Amino acid sequence: MNTLYIISVFAVFSYSLYNAIVYQKRRNRDSKTAKQAINTLTYHRELTEKECKLLDDLQEQKKYKKTHKRLDNRVYLLKGKFDWHSIKTRYNTIWHNLIGGLEVTLDDRGFDYLKEYNTAEVIKTDKLPVVISLNESFSLLNHIIAEKQIEKGEVGKVAGSDVELINNRKQTSHEVQAVEKVRKGTIGAFLMIPALFFMALTALWGVYGLYGLVPGGLLFIVALYYLWRKPKYSKPEDVRTLKGVPTYSVAMDNSQNIQQIKTFMGTTELRFENRYWLSFILADEKDDDTPVEVDVTKDGRLMRFGSYLSLENEEKMYPSLPWDRHVIMTITAIMALIISFLTVQKLTNNIRPGVEYYLAILKQLDLYAPAIFMVLNLILIIIHAPLAYKSYYYNKQRKKNIKKYYEKLIPIIK
Repeated sequence: MNTLYIISVFAVFSYSLYNAIVYQKRRNRDSKTAKQAINTLTYHRELTEKECKLLDDLQEQKKYKKTHKRLDNRVYLLKGKFDWHSIKTRYNTIWHNLIGGLEVTLDDRGFDYLKEYNTAEVIKTDKLPVVISLNESFSLLNHIIAEKQIEKGEVGKVAGSDVELINNRKQTSHEVQAVEKVRKGTIGAFLMIPALFFMALTALWGVYGLYGLVPGGLLFIVALYYLWRKPKYSKPEDVRTLKGVPTYSVAMDNSQNIQQIKTFMGTTELRFENRYWLSFILADEKDDDTPVEVDVTKDGRLMRFGSYLSLENEEKMYPSLPWDRHVIMTITAIMALIISFLTVQKLTNNIRPGVEYYLAILKQLDLYAPAIFMVLNLILIIIHAPLAYKSYYYNKQRKKNIKKYYEKLIPIIK
């Protein structure tokens, strides 16, 4: 055992040391290329007064305080290929993004606009140059303006695009349910995990009841309340109606296979609650760039796309069922039951259907608690396992029915 432990520690140490060496070599290479790249920066223009104000406001945000403090108002052009590398630390991953050999700060939204060869506008800061525009497609400042407009719900053309914000409303009750119903009751299911753990301390390992049974019992009651109470849904969020021509960003691997397709309406990425929507969105794409209307929340979650795809209609025609809670409860109870069997062998070694077995248990007081604990978990399994299967099968069939409904409206070219 000691030999195996030493080998494992040595292997982990060697792997970490190797990664550290490779990382340091890359950083040394970055340092050399950065010196060359910084000299190739071409002065392009001065920031406008509006751009300065937007960047100042952005720099006031906590996450940007250390990266967006600019040195002056000059804008430079940076050209070259994009490269990146990273290293994992104990709690985080440190990323390094480079354009033309120079490490830069690139907003997460800018990655969708990268090409094989890139032209970027950057400003110098006391840390790394910050990319404010990329390939004449991405503009950090337009994204800021657009986000503020959508946040406030200001009707009109959205900055940096041909998209218009034409209407504002609140989520309908069916839209809220479509987003939240499946996960309702999961708080109670997760509370059941520590509840059964504390109860097991007393039932299986004989820990004094004040430290096991009491907190376990209280948590058990609270868990049951959250598990079976009438669902309470969040307040309806603000929904913005945007009108325009959607655009797409495609990520491909080295073999030119499509890995991911993102859909945008202007600068807003459309995020789907239902992944199968993408195939219908692409199938309904018009060749003549006809604008479509979409309803999105302020953070880009799609409620409606065009005339057909609608979370509200889905929920009205095929109501969803909360099944996550039953799955979690079933898995938790099964694990607790298995632990009981493995821990109290005196109770489980000679299980048989005869009455004598159970009479023998009744004569042994030390087996009362573990026996009751096992029966409790059996009851939980008997209740929740069928409900988990029924709800899972129902939701699976529900998705099939919704797809069939959409296929009648929007034939998919296969």
